[in-house]
Amino acid sequence: MTGWLMLAYYIIGGVALIIPLGPSVLQAAGASTASTGPNLAITSAVIVVMLAVAVAGIRLTARTQIALAVVEYAILAGLAVAGIVYVTGTITAPSLSRLRGSRRPGSAARAAWPGLS
Repeated sequence: MTGWLMLAYYIIGGVALIIPLGPSVLQAAGASTASTGPNLAITSAVIVVMLAVAVAGIRLTARTQIALAVVEYAILAGLAVAGIVYVTGTITAPSLSRLRGSRRPGSAARAAWPGLS
């Protein structure tokens, strides 16, 4: 029984986690997220690629997971550095300055945390 539950989870749960990927990619590309065809194509392509990696073997799967982890950590580190640089005020971000009342970068953070000044 446990084996069947695991199989059901991997089929249903795995697909359920990938389904939101299509609209997200389309939105990032500036396309309509309501269209079914591109959503289905993106989701199917990701599932087929991951299936091919899994069928190819455990070593390729492990290497793929390591590569994905490296990319995720690189993105996380880049965003962390950009956030620290922005909050400390060493650069200006003109696209975000209109969202706040102040033109000085990091002023909202300084107002919330007086110890930052």
